[in-house]
Amino acid sequence: MLISSHILSELYLLATDYIMIHKGRIIENLSHEQLEAKCENYVKVCTDHLPQCVTVIEKELKLFDYKVIDDHTLHIYAFTEEPQRISAVLTQNNIVIGELSVCGQSLEEYFLSVTGGGRNV
Repeated sequence: MLISSHILSELYLLATDYIMIHKGRIIENLSHEQLEAKCENYVKVCTDHLPQCVTVIEKELKLFDYKVIDDHTLHIYAFTEEPQRISAVLTQNNIVIGELSVCGQSLEEYFLSVTGGGRNV
């Protein structure tokens, strides 16, 4: 079955595959799982002590579901409902945190980022 709609929150509950069209052109084709991964919430940790930070989260929190973004940034895909646990463990291990925030985007925000938002209307 093919459904076309601008009510993305409703489509998210029904669809298994997505084709995003902007100005009559297909700009992205992805599965429900791929879309979930692109919109997944994560805890962003910025620190000047990234190697130590990784060691601490693996050893103390038993977390391995993370991604190193650059020399100072880590995305952790757990504890998004309680980021204070990450903060407490890092602080207890003398890791100075420059930023710790829960990030992610809704389906609508993702669509706007892919299409260029209001800039391309």
